[in-house]
Amino acid sequence: MKTEKKEKIFKAALNMIRKTGVHSLAMGQLSKDSGIAAGTFYHYFTSKDMMLQETFLYCHKRAAQVGAKAIKGDDLFKNRFVALVTAWYEHFTKQYTEMYFIQESEAGYSVTNNSIRESRVFYNEVFHFLNQGIEKGTLRNLDPKLMLQIIYQNIFSVIKYEIIFETKFPVEELSQIFEICWHGLKFRDKKTQVKESQ
Repeated sequence: MKTEKKEKIFKAALNMIRKTGVHSLAMGQLSKDSGIAAGTFYHYFTSKDMMLQETFLYCHKRAAQVGAKAIKGDDLFKNRFVALVTAWYEHFTKQYTEMYFIQESEAGYSVTNNSIRESRVFYNEVFHFLNQGIEKGTLRNLDPKLMLQIIYQNIFSVIKYEIIFETKFPVEELSQIFEICWHGLKFRDKKTQVKESQ
């Protein structure tokens, strides 16, 4: 019951933040929109800041679970990588408010560095997967946390484009976009780099 009530608050907060921004978020209105009594609300969250930190972690935990599920199995590494990017694209297309909050909060909203570090723990399975790619020489030797940011920014850019221009990329074009993401992180030796520059 507690988890369900908190989830109602998170979802209501995300919708309000998307419409009015973090600084205009009023706790009284949030209590009303979520259908959770003010007394119960403050039993779960002692402050607006605490609620924002937990909402941020909620968004990342859900995304990390989607990612972990996408990379399971023994398929080729590239296929699992593309499955990961595709799964996140589909997730954030449906949960746009979560994408918006993740992106905006890390760009300067009221989310602490500690919450950002804590959110990375949820991605341990994804980081392990990316590290495997690095160790096998399949991916570039980059910090998996940086890779995560690169992947997310690619996905977020595509979704924002679709929303702004009220369009939907066909499957063929999406596949090409995800291929670009793959090639951006794929390891290339010096011979390959020279050949591609000619």
